[in-house]
Formats: sequence, structure tokens, C-alpha cells
Amino acid sequence: MTPPDPGGRDRRRGSAIVLAVLVAAALSLLGIAMLFVGETEGRIAENEHHAAGARLAAGAAARVVKLWFDDPDAPPGEGPPPPEVVDRSRRRIEEDGDPATPPHAQDGLAWPRYKQDVDRNGDGRDDLFDRPWGDGLRDALLGTPDGPDMRIDEAAGPLAEAFLRDLSRRLLGPRPLAERGVETRIRRIDVHGPPWVVVGGAKVRRGIATIRVVAAVGGPRGDTARATVVTVIDDVPYASVATGPLRSCGELRWRGRLDARWGTVVAVGSALAGAGHRAWASSWPRVPPAAPGSDLLWGHDDDVAFRAYLRELELRREVIEDPWFRYLTAAAPFGAAAGRQPFPFTWDPRAGAPPGDGEWPNHLHPGQDGDHSNLFQLVERLECAGPDYELWKAVATSGERRVRYYVWEAADRFRENGSGPARSFREITDGEEGLFFFDTTNGRAPADTDGDGVADNLTPAIDVEGGRFGLRGFVFLNASVLRLRDLAGRPVRIRAPGEPFRDGNGDGRRGPGEAWVNLAYPRDLAGPLVVDALDNLQDDGRFAGDPVRNSHGPAFDGDAAVAGILVTAGGFEARGGVRVYGAVVAGSVAGDGAAAGDAPSFLWDASILRGWPPAGWDVPRTMTISWDAGPGRGSP
Repeated sequence: MTPPDPGGRDRRRGSAIVLAVLVAAALSLLGIAMLFVGETEGRIAENEHHAAGARLAAGAAARVVKLWFDDPDAPPGEGPPPPEVVDRSRRRIEEDGDPATPPHAQDGLAWPRYKQDVDRNGDGRDDLFDRPWGDGLRDALLGTPDGPDMRIDEAAGPLAEAFLRDLSRRLLGPRPLAERGVETRIRRIDVHGPPWVVVGGAKVRRGIATIRVVAAVGGPRGDTARATVVTVIDDVPYASVATGPLRSCGELRWRGRLDARWGTVVAVGSALAGAGHRAWASSWPRVPPAAPGSDLLWGHDDDVAFRAYLRELELRREVIEDPWFRYLTAAAPFGAAAGRQPFPFTWDPRAGAPPGDGEWPNHLHPGQDGDHSNLFQLVERLECAGPDYELWKAVATSGERRVRYYVWEAADRFRENGSGPARSFREITDGEEGLFFFDTTNGRAPADTDGDGVADNLTPAIDVEGGRFGLRGFVFLNASVLRLRDLAGRPVRIRAPGEPFRDGNGDGRRGPGEAWVNLAYPRDLAGPLVVDALDNLQDDGRFAGDPVRNSHGPAFDGDAAVAGILVTAGGFEARGGVRVYGAVVAGSVAGDGAAAGDAPSFLWDASILRGWPPAGWDVPRTMTISWDAGPGRGSP
């Protein structure tokens, strides 16, 4: 037998200790590795959190810059930065969209900086974010990404740094990681030209401006995350909807006089059955328009004729009932001479005789009729495709400020964004302003599925009758009919159009040498307009200096049930004391201007074509047409 080994137990015990040490070491290494992995994952998560924060900060700042364009007169701390904070020296002007042609560096002379010496509101500062945004080198944003029209950079100096720091704090508030010296900052804001696209073989600008914002999250050791948001904005196309105080895409049926002033009334469908042509305002005489949208004054192509008629009116300080009024219809409503213009203007200035019957701009001459060459029938290409449902719904549901979207509930009641309490159209709009969109019954574009000529998914009729009512802004309604009756409006500032002029080249703008009709505007809405060669009213409201053409008339305090643009896919009816200042566009129009008491009136707001809404209205001027919030770190 083999005797027992006295040292074997010790050797086994030693092996177990070594194995335990090795296992402990392996577990320690695994634990350390897990700690490193956990710390790395934490850092990755923190970096992702910082990156997301930087993107959100850049996006928030981009939306604020858009609001600067929407409300350039907002008070300090809410509105645009002062000009001294903005660097406009880097501008490189891309005026043709051709990459083969290098941009021009601004020099302050032939290639001015953006809004150089442009101070139309007279506050002593260049109007950096105010209209116009697209006319000429000074007013159009034409810069490039590396040569922006405007830059606010925290590295540019203490003023810009302080402005961006304050903006960051107002937008973002204190960060939870502030105790570790980490904060979110807006580093830079650039505003430059929009992208160029090819339309019909020509390069055009898509939008009015590109906004580029760089934001970062970091601390004393540098940025841990940086993000760039690039967005393109464009004008909200109000001018594409309204061209005058009243437009019917179908019938225009009216009893008595239709008191529509200062612009063009359009009826695409059947003729107006009213009180006859003598009940319509006389005007400066017209010739048939080259296209429905153009307005050619008589003598626009004959300077001798224009000035001769103007002298006749000036000598007598003649009253013009409405120098801007026209009526266009595709039907033949007047029962006068056949042809597109049933009452042509035939006065011959070379015959030596003054104007006669039917040739004066008013009905004040005893036994004579005023001129009605401003009434047109059988107008070709007079179409009404209707406002773009999808476009305006997209604007209303964008989630941006000043836009409100409503889902139909029942009768005339709607819920904002489909939730909350159901309220009537009157409750929603009375005393309010903004951009309102009231959807169809099924949330789809109006459609006539049964072929009866009426869309089947319009909401029921809406009646607003009696008492005081007033809304301001843009309303897109999809009701079968909207009836406004016997309403006292709410206060609004009403401005008359600018003085008519001889548009010799047909470009819609008064150029050098194009004479204008110098008017003595009334002191109130009811007063007469008088042709007065010596009237020296200035655009700022003063009477001083030599006579100049007024680009807009004086403003009056009045009231209106609707101030702005009202669009309805269905019918529109008015009766009694209802005033609209702006425009109504409807599928059909009907009303009564012959009843006793007040009659409906429609006053065109000419600013709709050149820059509406008015300053201070809580209605958006711009809309976002593209948004890029990519994960890139941005440029340093």
C-alpha cells in the first residue's frame, strides 16, 4: 500500500486559492469593463441629450426669427434686434441664381448692403425685417450661405454676444446641468437669400428668405454638441386670393344698389340683377382691360388724351364718385350696347367741346348721366378656380403662432384642433384676430360628388345676425352659406387707396413721367373726392410742400363686421348695416341694398396687394416652406 502524502491537502488548498484569486481578478476586470461601458453609455446618452437640446434650441431660435418678419414693430425684448447688433458687411449678392456667375460682394454703392438707408417708418433705423422683401438690391434678401445679408454672431463683439445670450435665456431658461458649467447657447443667426429654382426655364427665388441658426451645448472646455437648423420662409399669399372688395365665383344677385367701393367687383357667373347702371358709381373712364387683373385708365396709352381730360376735371374741381371702382362679369347684365364694354368712353379732347352726357365721373350734372365705362361685361378668361384648400389648411395646421384651425362638430359649432369645447362661428371670431380655417364636414377639400353644382361636404349654414360683431384677419370658411345681417361692427382703422395714375407701360407701378389724378381726399368716409391740381397732401398725412402722388390715402376711424379677407367655399349673403373692409371671396353672392335703413357696404383694402396684414395685427405675414434640422455639427 502507498502511504498517505502529508502535503497533498496543502497543495489542493493552494490551488483553490489561486483559482479564487484568478476568478476574483476576472470578475474585477469585468466589473471595471462594465463601469467603463456604463460611463461610455452615459456619456453617449448625455451627448445625444445635448445634441437634441442644441437642435431644439436652434429650431426655437429659427421660429423667433420668423416672428421678427411677422411683427417687425414688436417692442424691444420681443421683436427684432437693433441694427447695431446685426452685421451686414458680409453680404455677397447672388442676383441671377447662376452658379457660373460669382456673387457680388457688397460695396455700399453699386452693390448696397441689405436695407441700406431704408427707413420707411421714419424711426431712424433701417427696416431690417419689414416689407418689402423682394424689390431691388436693397430690399431683396440675395445673400449666400457664406455671404449672408445679415449675421448675428456671438464672436462678433459684446453687443451681439449679449443679445444672443439674452435670447438664449428667454427661449431656454436655466439648464439642469448648470451646476456643471454646461449651458445651451444660440451661437449664430444668419439670414440670406432663399434657394433658386427653375420655373418655365427661368431661375426664380423660392421664398423670401433663408434662416440659418447654429446652437450649441457646452461649457468651459468647449462645446459637447452643436446643431444647425435651416428654414426657408415665404410671404403668405393673401394677394393671390383677393383682388377687390367682392368676388363671386358664381352668381352675384343683388337687390338695389351694391355699395362696393375702391376696387374691382367680379362676378364669374350670371349677371347682376340690380337697380340699373345709374345706381353704380361713376369713375375715371376706363378702356377694356388687357387681362382681368389689369386696370387701364382711359388715356393710359395717350398722354395727350389723359392730360386733356385731367385738365377738364381740374378746372371745375370735379367730384369723382369712385376713381378706383370697376365691375367685371362674364355675363351680359346691363342691357346696353353689345360688346365687352357696354358703355364705352367716346369723348374727343381734340374736338374742343367739354365732356357731355355719360362722360363725367359723377352723376351731379343736371339731366346727364355719369360715365360707366368702368362696367365690363362678357369678359374673357374671367375664371375663379377658388382658393387653394390644401395650402390654407397646411398654413392653419402648421402649429405656428397666429394660426387657428377648427374641426366641424355640428350645425355652426366647431372645436379648435378637434378638441376642447364646441363653439359657434360667432363665439370664435367676434372680437378676435388671426388666421382662421374652418374645415369641411369630413376634413377633405370641397367636392361635388353628385354633380348638382354644390359641394356635398360643406358645413351647414351660418347666421350672424344683430348686435355688435367684428373680426380681424383672414378667414377660410367651408360652410354652405354665411349670412351677415344687421350688424354693428367693431372699431377699425380704414385707409383709402392711393391716387390713380396713367400706367403707360402697364406694369402696375407709377413710373417717371406718368401723370396721376391729384385728389383732395375727404375728411371722413362719407365726404366727396375732388380733383384738385394743387392738393399737397403727403403720405405722412401732412399738408406741406409741392403736390406728390399719394401711394395711399388718409386713414379714417370707422367700424366693420369684417376687417380683412373672408373666403367661403359656399354662398355669402349680406343685408342691413354690414360693413366689410377688405375683401369677400365666395362661391356665390347675394344681398339686399334696397331695404330701408343701412345697406351693406364693401370697402377694398388696397394694402392686400402690396403688403397685408397691417402692422400690429396678430396675423402672420410669412409661412415656413422648408425645414432642415439635420444632425450636422454646423460650421464653426
